[in-house]
This record gives sequence, structure tokens and C-alpha cells, in this order.
Amino acid sequence: MAEFKTETNALTSKMTALDHQVDTGKNAPFPKSHFLYLIVGGIGSGKTTTALRLLKIPKEDGGFRKAYNRIYVVSPTAKYDDKWDKLINEVDEDGNYYQECTDETIGDIIDKIEMFNEENKGKSPS
Repeated sequence: MAEFKTETNALTSKMTALDHQVDTGKNAPFPKSHFLYLIVGGIGSGKTTTALRLLKIPKEDGGFRKAYNRIYVVSPTAKYDDKWDKLINEVDEDGNYYQECTDETIGDIIDKIEMFNEENKGKSPS
């Protein structure tokens, strides 16, 4: 079972919630619902490993397997990396794979998220 721990330091100990809108769970590093997750880093920093491992770990073990309604991938190189094949094929079928991060790309993703939210307004999250 994968276990995540949040290390406390001078800054994180002061970053307490201002309200109770998002249930993060006890010592969970990620919110349990309603969030966007970005992985940003330099070459060789572990972005692929982090993303793909989190998507394979079941929700009950702290991962994100089958946790998302939509996944968007913005990467110039993921399409050429065998580790990404299955996920890129899935998101590309939905038109959610982008090779460049441009204002147009970000605008398109925001439009899709807003449309999804509007279509699902009032529905219980799955």
C-alpha cells in the first residue's frame, strides 16, 4: 500500500485551511475531490513517473486510479515515450492531448472544463 506523508516545515505549518470546502483527508497530500492537478518540472525530474504511478495506484491507497472524469495531457514529448502510450491513446481519442502549451491550448482546456461543469451541474460526483 502506497503511503503519502506531508512533511511539516515553517511554511506548511502556517498553510492551514481557511474553510472546510475540500476534504483532504488525514495527512493526505492531495484533495479528495474537485481539483486540477498539474505536474511541472525539468527534464529528468520525475514528471512521467509521478503522473503514471499516481494514475495506477487505486484511490483507496491514496492514488488516482479511475478517480478523474477527464484527463488532459500537455507535453511535446509524451507521444514519443512508450511509457505514455496507453494514456496518450485514451486522451487523444477525446481530443485532450496537446503537444504545445499555448494560450490557445489553455483556453481550449478551460472551455472544455467549463462545458463539462455546466453539463454536470447538480449531479453527484462519482
